[in-house]
Amino acid sequence: PSSPFSFEQQHATPFRTFPLSNPTSCLNLTPMMNIYCEGNFDLFHAGHLRWLEALASTSEDAKLIVGVLSTDDAKSRGYQDPTWSLDQRASLIRSLKCVARVVSPAPAILTEDFLKELKVCSVYQSFEPANVSTEQTNQLYAAPKAMGIFHTKLGTNPDYHVSTAPTIQKAHGWGDVWERKAQVQDKNNTRALTGYDETDFDPESFSKRWRSAVKYLDGETVLDVGCGAGFLGDFLPSQGYVGVEKSQSQANIFIARSGRCVISQDAQVLPFKDGAFDHVISHSMLEYMPGKEAALHAIREMMRVSKKTVFLGDLRSYQHVRPRQDKYVISGQFHHTLFQREEFANDQFLSSFVVFDRWWGPETRFNALCCKNDAMHLVIVGGGPAGCGLLTNHALNGEYDDLLDAGVAVLELSAKLGGGSLGEYSGLRSNSHGCAFFDAVKELGIPVYSKGLDIKGEIPMDAMHRLQQSIGAWHEDKLSAHPRSRAVMGSNVVSIEEMPSGQYSLKYTRKNTNVVYEIRTNNVCVCMGGTPYTPSWLSQQVDPSNIEISTDYFRGESTLSRGKNVAIVGFSHTAFSLGDVLKKAHPDVKLTFVRRASSTGATPRIYFPSTNAADKLNYEYASKDICPETNRVHRFGGLRGDARSFALESVPHNVVTVLDASLYDHIILACGFRLNAPLVKDRSGNTLEPLCTDSGTLVSAQGLLFPDHQIYAFGLGAGLPPSEETGGEPGCTRRADGIWLYQYAVGSIIRKAIKQRSTEWRRIYDRIGSNASEETPLHHIGGYNLLSTEEWDDQVKMMMEKSNIAKSLSASTSIFEAGCGGGAFLDSIHRLYGCKDVMGCDQSSSCIDIASRRLTFGKFWVGDASDLNLVPNDSKEVAFMYGVTPYLNDLEHVKKAVDELVRITKPGGCVFVAENNDLDGKELANSLRRKSHKLPSNHLFVPSSFWESYQNVKVLNHRRELGLENPMAPYRNSVLIQL
Repeated sequence: PSSPFSFEQQHATPFRTFPLSNPTSCLNLTPMMNIYCEGNFDLFHAGHLRWLEALASTSEDAKLIVGVLSTDDAKSRGYQDPTWSLDQRASLIRSLKCVARVVSPAPAILTEDFLKELKVCSVYQSFEPANVSTEQTNQLYAAPKAMGIFHTKLGTNPDYHVSTAPTIQKAHGWGDVWERKAQVQDKNNTRALTGYDETDFDPESFSKRWRSAVKYLDGETVLDVGCGAGFLGDFLPSQGYVGVEKSQSQANIFIARSGRCVISQDAQVLPFKDGAFDHVISHSMLEYMPGKEAALHAIREMMRVSKKTVFLGDLRSYQHVRPRQDKYVISGQFHHTLFQREEFANDQFLSSFVVFDRWWGPETRFNALCCKNDAMHLVIVGGGPAGCGLLTNHALNGEYDDLLDAGVAVLELSAKLGGGSLGEYSGLRSNSHGCAFFDAVKELGIPVYSKGLDIKGEIPMDAMHRLQQSIGAWHEDKLSAHPRSRAVMGSNVVSIEEMPSGQYSLKYTRKNTNVVYEIRTNNVCVCMGGTPYTPSWLSQQVDPSNIEISTDYFRGESTLSRGKNVAIVGFSHTAFSLGDVLKKAHPDVKLTFVRRASSTGATPRIYFPSTNAADKLNYEYASKDICPETNRVHRFGGLRGDARSFALESVPHNVVTVLDASLYDHIILACGFRLNAPLVKDRSGNTLEPLCTDSGTLVSAQGLLFPDHQIYAFGLGAGLPPSEETGGEPGCTRRADGIWLYQYAVGSIIRKAIKQRSTEWRRIYDRIGSNASEETPLHHIGGYNLLSTEEWDDQVKMMMEKSNIAKSLSASTSIFEAGCGGGAFLDSIHRLYGCKDVMGCDQSSSCIDIASRRLTFGKFWVGDASDLNLVPNDSKEVAFMYGVTPYLNDLEHVKKAVDELVRITKPGGCVFVAENNDLDGKELANSLRRKSHKLPSNHLFVPSSFWESYQNVKVLNHRRELGLENPMAPYRNSVLIQL
């Protein structure tokens, strides 16, 4: 025929594949192992698939091997010149779940050696053109015929004869629409053929956004489900592309125009292997499925066959009121299958998708993306002022888009981001000036409900609540439009568990459901607010049922029903804020503050904007109470807002250090807050408990809640300790806490800590160490996988001898290694030189576990190379740092690490910093990397000039001075510092 399609293909309609209930009895075949067939498989259609599935179903043990003919061999057998290339045909056959192995190209003539090598038990003739002569068939299949394993058809069932004509089925509903469109409309107008007429959809720009969203890499495979005539498919990657379209006529038009690999198939029964494609996309297709269950089944099939991502585009949430007869080209009642955004949040299966919109179309349409194996970069637990403050800090520092692209999720219990529980304290004033937030509001263009809040003074808490909600709404808007990030409102996090990979699994529930959802991430930031703190002595002296909570009075939920004689347990901000509330509500109240005798003065610490302001009121303070950066008194530790007013107005009250409960009508707890944290477990299942003091839950200067974990915390109950970065008075024993700080100093500390290069590499090596066995060579754990133990020792020996360090090494030499990993280098010099007085540290806890178990002669601990506080000055003869600098954060991090090695090394000893990437060789390193890696390197490169600040230093090029010949040698060096 003149058409490029066979007669069977021109008149075929799609069909639904089905399993054989009893294939061996149906086909009259005995169980067998490897079955071989071959063919051209150009313009693959339903008949091809039916035949291959039947062959693969001949027995439970059957494994189907398929040979794909080259273009020349196919033409020599009478086939038309293939439309699809050999790679297209072979890749498609290889992706089918019924096919165990593909031979491409297939041998022109089958030989006995070939069949025996593949252990073939049966060969089936299939897909041969009708004009192939018997003589040619005898020649092609002489070997399997002689071996008695050649068959021309399966049994006697006519459904399985060599003819590959698909079963003809009548399409119904939307299927009629797409078939009719393909038959009567202009075949060159793919916009109309695929239903995009009367829209402004731009497939080219959409494809670019899709590539960015799924992080597409050249050469990855793509399955386009519901591709139609290819209006969007034309702009998707051509290499590795396979389209699936139920309408055979639409598929034929796409193939004829583009030569793309497209098959006719129902989306509910995709014939491909699990994980056959890197990316699966389905755009404007699910609304035409026959009901929600069919659509969900199609999504499950897409999830099954995808390896990395599933993109569901243009999901419809609104039904047309009237049928569009002019657009549908046939009459009838048509109903779309609808999805709502809430379904993706509430359904356990769909919750793995991130929902987003505004790529094109009205508000009634949205998209959803599932990145199957990608963990979030960051999950923020709690989207109140602290959680949103961290997002705002990223935006203010130009890193917001990068954060969203990496993937951030905000899990918030309330219905809106930003405000948290501030609205529950409407009777109070905020501690922060309203104008403090307008720098961010103005810079980011955030619309707020009142510009009148831009004042230099504390604003009411309800106004602060609305201001923070304005900022939160801005973030919600950004998150809702992004394909990799999201905010999940109404979510309650119940646990955080470290996985063997070093990532974290967060389990959470949602309001009005009993379903437990999971999200995985590399970093966690807990900003869940605080719970009132009860000192142990108080519960021992007073019946807990008689202890009231300050927050109940702040919220207006409690009154002084038993009398006006009140003891407030506490002597800081919470306590004096409560005193102010009670005095305003009950002017005749008698207040007594119960303070700790050991740690607070007889008068409270009060904030003053300057020393002059404090002097005017004759307020006594010491130099340690002054913030050197701002000249403020008690900047972090002092009373502010209503609490400050109460203290300055000298409202009558008593202060005691011993509580006699019998003297008071009400005893109200006001001792501050502790972090409201969920259950946290490490990779061994051990529960981790945060450390607490009277001033709050302890976190590190970098905001870490637990050592050796990427779990950060800040906000109410968990402020950071004051530091050079936060500012504040040197004598402050409180925490650096405040809504303004969340967006600025504190937010910056957390942001910088999370993005550190060493953090990512620590996680990688934690995973490597967790997966290693006792037999895994230590240098393989360290990344030198291509070397045998002998080759590894040879490399270490050459470096030690060429640098003249070898003569200093013996059993008695005291040695320290920073970044020792699993101990590969120390183990090698132990074998080579007998060194056994060794110590080492590494950030990876799993690698340190390995070093401690396998190098019993050494001492090891978890720690950063830039902080060796456990090692005394001048205590080691030789200090090493082997292959560590590429994983450090920046040159400042390298400087601190090297300085620490110099500090701990004795005079006359030496420091050896090995395997450094030389900045001058970065271009060469990247060009070599591109040959084997698709992603750019995340390694640090150090300029040679960096080492000039050290005395008696030698920079040794690995190839020239050390004689190494590995691929990295031209751009790496090692540095020897003689002390």
